[in-house]
Amino acid sequence: MKKRYVVSALVLIITVTVATFIIIDYLDPAKALYVEGKKLGANGDYGAAVDKYQTLVDKFPDSSYAGEAKGKLLAESYYNWGLALGNEQKYGEAAEKYQMALTYPESKVFDASEVAVLDCYYAWGQYLQGEKNYSGTLEKYQAIIEIDKYYPNWSSSVAEETIPECYYQWGQYLQSQKNFSGAMEKYQFIVDTNAFSNQYQSQAKEAIPSCYYEWVSQLVTAKEYDEAIQEYRIILEKYPLTVWASSEKANVLKDVPADVLFTSATKLQQEKSYDIAIRLYETLLQFNPGTQYASQAEEAKIDTEIAKIAEQEHGYLPPPPVIAQGELKGKAELTIVNDTPYQLTIFLSGPITKSIIIQASPDSYVRSSPPSSIFSPDSIFYHAPQPPESAKRETITLESGTYKMAAKVDDPGTNPFYGELTLIGDNEYQDWLYLIRG
Repeated sequence: MKKRYVVSALVLIITVTVATFIIIDYLDPAKALYVEGKKLGANGDYGAAVDKYQTLVDKFPDSSYAGEAKGKLLAESYYNWGLALGNEQKYGEAAEKYQMALTYPESKVFDASEVAVLDCYYAWGQYLQGEKNYSGTLEKYQAIIEIDKYYPNWSSSVAEETIPECYYQWGQYLQSQKNFSGAMEKYQFIVDTNAFSNQYQSQAKEAIPSCYYEWVSQLVTAKEYDEAIQEYRIILEKYPLTVWASSEKANVLKDVPADVLFTSATKLQQEKSYDIAIRLYETLLQFNPGTQYASQAEEAKIDTEIAKIAEQEHGYLPPPPVIAQGELKGKAELTIVNDTPYQLTIFLSGPITKSIIIQASPDSYVRSSPPSSIFSPDSIFYHAPQPPESAKRETITLESGTYKMAAKVDDPGTNPFYGELTLIGDNEYQDWLYLIRG
C-alpha cells in the first residue's frame, strides 16, 4: 500500500505541474497566441497562423511576442502562404500574399518576396499563355514591367523578351482559327514596335502576307469573290516581293468565275490599279481559257501592260525608220531586233492588239554610248539602222495605222519604254533595241 501511495503522489505532482504551466499560459495570452501561431505555421496552415499573429499584434502591441510577430513571423507566414498557393497554381492569391509580405520591410524575407511576386506573375503569364489566354498573359507580363520599376532585385527583361513571342503566338492562334484580321493586327503590332527584337519582327513580316493569302483562299471557298480579290490586291501592292505575290501563287483565285475576274480586272484597270488587273487577266487566261472572256482578256491585258508602262518612268520611243518598200497588200512589216542580253516583251495596241516575246541575244552587250544619232536621250532603249546579224529578231505583219507600243526586258533594273508609231502600208520598218547605261 505504501508503494502505491508514492506512485499516486508522483502522478499528482506531475498533474499539478502541467496544470500550472497551462494556467501560466492562460495567464499570458500573448504567449499563447504566439505558440498557437507557430504550431499552425509548422503544419502549413498559414492563414490561421497569420490570424493568430495579427491578433497578437493588435491586442498586445507592447509584448515581446508581438515584436517578433511584426518583425518576422507575419512576413514569413505570408511568404510561405504565397509559395503554397503558387504551387497550387493559384497565382492571383499567391501574388497578394507576397505583396502582404512586402509590407514588412524589416523582415528577412523582404528581398525574397520582391523576387517571388514577379516570379509569380511570370509563372501566371506562362500558364495563361499555355491556355491560349493571350490577353491575360500580356496583362501579367505588362504588370511585371510596371512592378519592376520598384523592385530592383528582379529584371523585367525576361518579360519584355516574352511579350513579342506572346503576340506572335496570339497571331498564329487567331490565324489557325480563321480570324485573319485579328491575326494581322497582332503581327502588325510586332512590326511597328521598335522595342521588339528583330527575330519576331522578321517572323511577323513574313506571316502577314501568308495570312492574307489564307484569307483569300477562305473567301474564295465561301464564294465571297469581290472581297477575296480586294485582299489579294493588298498582297500585290504591299508585299510584291514575297512568294505570296508571285504568279505561281495566283492559283488561289482559280475557282473565281471568269466573268467575275474579267469584270473586276476591267474595273481595276480603269482605276489604274494595273498590277492587280494584269494578274486577274492572267489568272482568267490560265484557268478559264475556253470561256467567252478569254479573247477579251488577252487584249485587255496587253492594253493594261501598255497603260502601266506609259504612266511609270519610261524611255521615249521615236518612230522606227523605214528600211524598205514592197508589195504587202496595203499592210506593213515591222522587224523588231532584240540586241539585249535579256528576254524582250513587246506590246502593241492599235488596229491589231498583240504581244511578242523575243529571246535574249547571248552575244549582245550593254553599250556606254549610242552607235547612231537616232536615239532618245531619255531612254535606255535606242534605235539604229544596222543591227548585228547575231541579234535575235522577229518580223510581224500589221495592219496600217497608228499603234501604241511598249516594251520591257526581264531585268527589274532596266526601265521599259513607250511610244506611238504610225505604220503606212507597203513599208517595211525596223526597231533595233539595245541597252545603254549612262
